[in-house]
Amino acid sequence: MAIRDGQKIDGRSSDLELKWLTKLYGSEWEDWRIFAAEWLAQQEKSVSSKRYALTLFFETYLQGFAPWAASVCVFFERYQGHYCSTTEYKKVLLENTNCSDNTNLAVAMNHATNFLDWLLDTHFSEPNDHGVPVRL
Repeated sequence: MAIRDGQKIDGRSSDLELKWLTKLYGSEWEDWRIFAAEWLAQQEKSVSSKRYALTLFFETYLQGFAPWAASVCVFFERYQGHYCSTTEYKKVLLENTNCSDNTNLAVAMNHATNFLDWLLDTHFSEPNDHGVPVRL
């Protein structure tokens, strides 16, 4: 992977399937990659912004701070007393990127949250006795 002007040149800026994730960090990230690619394929607006938000979420937060969460299921559970949160995510982004606490950060965090909500609703929910989807 080449680096130019502090940016990684690995195709991620145009990779809507996030293949860079498993290429760089291993096959244990494949479920995340598949879910993210599925979600991105459904997006009609701000796709580039959403792709970038997922890059921040996967690389800066999960890979950099919670690599044990390579398993999607483990991410949504407590791991050795640790539970991922938006407060923690924001702190990690502010401390480990050049992101400022501004509208752009809020947009990136909202995109990541929307992805996680979609993931829970689409892949980790089952209908209750009344047919209403309930997150597992």
